Amino acid sequence: MRAGTPALLPGMGREGVRRPGGAFPLSRGALLRTVRAMTPNRRRDFLSLKTPLLAVLAAAALAPLTVCARSEAPVPVAAPALVSGLAKAGTPEALPTPEAERGALKFLVMGDWGWVGIGKRPDARPGEDEENRVKTVTQVVVARAMGEFAAARPVSFVVGVGDNFYPAGVKSTDDPRWKQTFEDVYSAPSLQVPWWHALGNHDYRGSVQAQIDYSKKSSRWRMPARYFTFSEKSPAGVTVQLFVLDTSPFAPGLHNAKHSDVAAQDTGAQLAWLERELAASKADWKILVGHHPLWTGGVRREAKETELAQILPPLMRRHGVAVYLCGHEHDAQHIERDGLHNFIVGNAADASRPTGATAGTRYADIAPGFARVSVDAERLRVDYVDASGAVRHTARIERPVGAVAR
Repeated sequence: MRAGTPALLPGMGREGVRRPGGAFPLSRGALLRTVRAMTPNRRRDFLSLKTPLLAVLAAAALAPLTVCARSEAPVPVAAPALVSGLAKAGTPEALPTPEAERGALKFLVMGDWGWVGIGKRPDARPGEDEENRVKTVTQVVVARAMGEFAAARPVSFVVGVGDNFYPAGVKSTDDPRWKQTFEDVYSAPSLQVPWWHALGNHDYRGSVQAQIDYSKKSSRWRMPARYFTFSEKSPAGVTVQLFVLDTSPFAPGLHNAKHSDVAAQDTGAQLAWLERELAASKADWKILVGHHPLWTGGVRREAKETELAQILPPLMRRHGVAVYLCGHEHDAQHIERDGLHNFIVGNAADASRPTGATAGTRYADIAPGFARVSVDAERLRVDYVDASGAVRHTARIERPVGAVAR
């Protein structure tokens, strides 16, 4: 690969990129150096298979991030069932004006994000350190996009769907990863709001209690227990209650010494708690949050890691719950089956895995980014936003039958 080759990174043109002024700290040169540092085989694979990721990162490196005033639909590509980029194009809609959403409750969702600070690993397989470096860059780019988006369209809080620190959680509340991976990365003034977090499987490789206890040290980190519920109210008085689950204990493959005390957790007690809390809720909207998905068209499509697809849907229907927010797959997917919506938002840092379609897939993509949720009395809206600020998919959900009437 010759230095300075224009075609080194597909999608690095400036077309469609808005430049309102100001400097963006990630340089094009830094991105090029990351790719050049890879082994020849790894570089070839990365450039040939991961071009959607590169295009978004390159656009962010070439210009300051901006929030799109209009939707920009990704170009559909012919793809087999499992592809490295866009498996199913979304249906993006223009974002409403802030004035039109004044009475709605708005929050961001992101997941599988904690790569900054991982450093070089003595046990890394060939090429893994280079991959982690790219994921670190991606996390920073997405964090900047979140800050820009929230500055233009303020949110009340952020929901994290797990795998908060790779590869093995944190060791204590004084672990340097708190500052490196969380505090210093999501430092935009617009992101100084409560961050409610679920646990992921990688978090169980470290101290789960440290993540719970950090809630007492941080002004914004929120994790009062392994599973918990919290409620928020919109400016118009609409109540939204979120139920944050600890899904790793439902995955038998994680019941081993590598994942601390996951096997000791009582899934029956957690489900009984969830049933009680949902039955007692008087909220206008009830939303479930977890790490592992109900359904996926991604690399874990045939894995059947948990029984959540059998356990949660009947419970959701009994209690008028239509939305489940999750991650685990390092991509963005919207899957709807029989009125239940599974939103996978695991693309906040690593978007290098292939994804694909399954029954009910409405959108599947590996573009790095996050989601924005807006809730009013009658409907809930989810917008998948990529690292350049473009909306790639929009979903609108009417309040389900069984929800509390206002």
